[in-house]
Amino acid sequence: MRRHFLLIFIPLLVLVAVSCSGTLKGVDRYTGKRVYFAYEDEKFGSAQIQITMPGGEHFTGKLLAEPMAPQSGKEYPALYEFPGNAEAILHGDRGTEMRCKFRLSDTVIGFKSGGYGLCETSTGHVIDIFLR
Repeated sequence: MRRHFLLIFIPLLVLVAVSCSGTLKGVDRYTGKRVYFAYEDEKFGSAQIQITMPGGEHFTGKLLAEPMAPQSGKEYPALYEFPGNAEAILHGDRGTEMRCKFRLSDTVIGFKSGGYGLCETSTGHVIDIFLR
């Protein structure tokens, strides 16, 4: 009986630990309006991210396994000096791109570990992000 309990409980515990989700709060530096980020951790060190800007544009993307390489033609000056240890590229439903860097307390645990972040859109909006 105890063995059956362990065979059910341990995989369930792993599933719950791996598939965490939540929201993050952000502030658009130029408008002062709040921006809410929804995330869902897929596995250790990986997450899907969804953001809706105050103007209604919806962005989706995921954390990257490798750091972003600079691309010619698109500038993200606010991100250059940001000390991030996790990065993401998100694409908007109106053709805008958003790049983010996060300074996570623990990159294996992900967003639940806490930290802070910074995102910048290809149109110049900069969003400060506050993790718990």
